[in-house]
Amino acid sequence: MNKKTKCCVWMLIFVMLVIMLTSNVGASDDGGDTFMYKTGNATVNVSGLKLRTGPGTDYSVIASISKSQAVKILGQVEDWFAVYDYNTNQVGFVNGGYLTTVSDDSKNDAKVPDEEAPNISEDVVMPENISDDAQRLLSLTNNVRQERGAGRLEYSEELSRVAFEKARDMVINNYFSHQSPCYGSPFEMMKAYGLNFTSAAENIAGNQTVDGAFYAWMNSESHMKNITNGDFTETGIGVYTSPIYGKIIVQLFMR
Repeated sequence: MNKKTKCCVWMLIFVMLVIMLTSNVGASDDGGDTFMYKTGNATVNVSGLKLRTGPGTDYSVIASISKSQAVKILGQVEDWFAVYDYNTNQVGFVNGGYLTTVSDDSKNDAKVPDEEAPNISEDVVMPENISDDAQRLLSLTNNVRQERGAGRLEYSEELSRVAFEKARDMVINNYFSHQSPCYGSPFEMMKAYGLNFTSAAENIAGNQTVDGAFYAWMNSESHMKNITNGDFTETGIGVYTSPIYGKIIVQLFMR
């Protein structure tokens, strides 16, 4: 789809949304709801956010949006935001309290709101040829593993090449999933790169910061289990700039 076609599609979606809003919500003299035109990108900060047909819990649910997923903000009705869900290609409403807007300022946040950054051991010697983002995530991961007696993970350049390519693949091909349309599962991809392992796992996130991705993972039982799994001995980290999320972060684990 070329740029002109995309623009036309967005315009059609927005016009349909405005028609629905003005016919059902609109502005009123008696203090009724008012539709405000507001656009931008945001990420979901809660698991299973319900996308509804209208601005309220009385409206039916048309989709469920996962935590850390991206949405396009199209407008606002009081506390509810009209959004476009990139994953399901659906337009609907979500409660604005469950969205974190993406802005030029927020992309540089060192940590998510109301979170204390974990203490990082200063005597740890970091591997060479590692990006600042990967170094930060490696430190966060190993700090938590040490606290829980899981043992430190070794940074693998070979595994990191796979993680980086997976992150790049998600941005270039516009998807967010463990299953790649090009490489298949994470395990198939690792084998295709010549890696041998007895156990492996993958964490993925779309976030403005590496810290934000890490906190989101630690608040998810399945992702936290990968981070603190004592069976894993190596990790690979890939970070790729995303126009939707800010960053796509991939962390692979293996033994």
